[in-house]
Amino acid sequence: MNVIRYLGILAVASVLTGCSMTDITSSIKGNYYLKTGNYDDAEETFRHIVEQDPGSAINQYYLGRFLLAQNNSEEALSHFQKAVTLDRADTDYNFWLGVAYGEQGDLKAEKSQYD
Repeated sequence: MNVIRYLGILAVASVLTGCSMTDITSSIKGNYYLKTGNYDDAEETFRHIVEQDPGSAINQYYLGRFLLAQNNSEEALSHFQKAVTLDRADTDYNFWLGVAYGEQGDLKAEKSQYD
């Protein structure tokens, strides 16, 4: 019964916030990997997900996060740029794009992204 109630709440929340169940699933997976620090598995998982759905901002974002965590800022940058292009209003995507610019030494682009 609790599982059914939980799924119902998730469904209502996704409708109210405009998030799809796929986005919610990606958030759960992404946050799990961020908490465990298992970035190799996370990268592999999200590479596969992005291959299947390259037009998903959240999946591009998480792949960027895991690449950045492994000091691959150059590749991470391209995924953050795609995430921001797909969803310009998301402040997390913009913030992490700024971080990736900073890691590349592009301080002007980094500051611009934060503004």
